This record gives sequence, structure tokens and C-alpha cells, in this order.
Amino acid sequence: MYINSHLENNMIDLLECCIEKVIQVCAAQINIGNQFIILLCIYRSPSGNFGEFAVLLDLILKYLHKPKVEFIIYGDLNVNFLIDSSSAQQLTLLLQSCNFFHIIDFPTRMTKVSNSATDNIFIDYNRINSFKVFSLINGLSDHEAQYLCINNVFDQQTGNFRLVKKRLIRKSAVSVFIEMLKNESWDNIIKTKFSTMLHF
Repeated sequence: MYINSHLENNMIDLLECCIEKVIQVCAAQINIGNQFIILLCIYRSPSGNFGEFAVLLDLILKYLHKPKVEFIIYGDLNVNFLIDSSSAQQLTLLLQSCNFFHIIDFPTRMTKVSNSATDNIFIDYNRINSFKVFSLINGLSDHEAQYLCINNVFDQQTGNFRLVKKRLIRKSAVSVFIEMLKNESWDNIIKTKFSTMLHF
């Protein structure tokens, strides 16, 4: 992580949270007057255990996240946000629990075989007023860089933004639910209801 030398900043020691092939993480706090921005940079190995990664990320967020501190999370999470996968859903739900949403919806890594958005940036729409994000071809890597420009970082959002949560219902989940209902023993429920009716 590189920070311009004219910005007052403090490194946040997260060395104990780093586990080879699970999560590599570093963080810094930028001080602007009496307000703060925490930058959290994350790398997740594609061969690492996703469950362990999610648990550690949750602990890190609980440790760092404070209501009055702006927060920007970014990095190569090796989760493709261009496709609907269980990893993308789990990570999205985990970060939404702190009101963070991914803002990269374009490919960040392009090969002859496929395009993916494994690199991403997460911000709180409620707290960051306006921003622009786009990719930069750096010529050094098969991953493109993401450029985030935030205007008036400490201004409150004035629009009518609201969080809408939806439950994803898939045919496979419905099939599992129906099968569970078929295998359910209804004897106790029917007996209890019938017994209650008799008492009236």
C-alpha cells in the first residue's frame, strides 16, 4: 500500500491476522483534520480455504469497523463478482452486514479463455457521497488496476439511497425444501392442534 507522504497516516498492524494461502491483509488509517479513513487491502489465494477466509475477514471487520470512520476495502479476493456463485454470495452478505457494497462491475482480469472481476472495491454508499471508478491497463500484470476517485469523502449522502435485501430462491433450494417437507413427521403438530381444538 502506497500513501502520499503529505497525508498524515498510521499503519494498522494486522500481521497476526495473515495466514498463508488463507488471507493476506494490511491496513492504514489516513487522518484528515479530526476525521479518518481506513484503507483495508486484502489478498485471498484461490487455493485457500474460503470458510477460514470468511471467518478471519469477519473478525478483522469487527475489530476495525467503527461508525464514525470512513472505510474502503479493496484487493484481489479471487471471487468473481461477474457470476453468481456461493463464494460471491457469502462474501457479499458478510460485507453487507457492515453496509459495504462492491462497486466493480466490469472485468479486472481478461484472458483468452474468460473475463472475471476478482479484484474489487467495497464502500458504504450511505457515507460516501459521490465517486467514480474505472480500470487502468498497467501493462505489468494480467490484472487491470482499478482507479477510485471520491468526491467530498466526509459529506453525508443526500440522495434517497435505501438498502434492499432479497432472498435468492433457486429451483434447487425449492426442491430441497419440498423434500424436507415430505420427510417431516407431522404427527406431533396434528395431535397438538387437535388436542387444542378439543379443549375449546
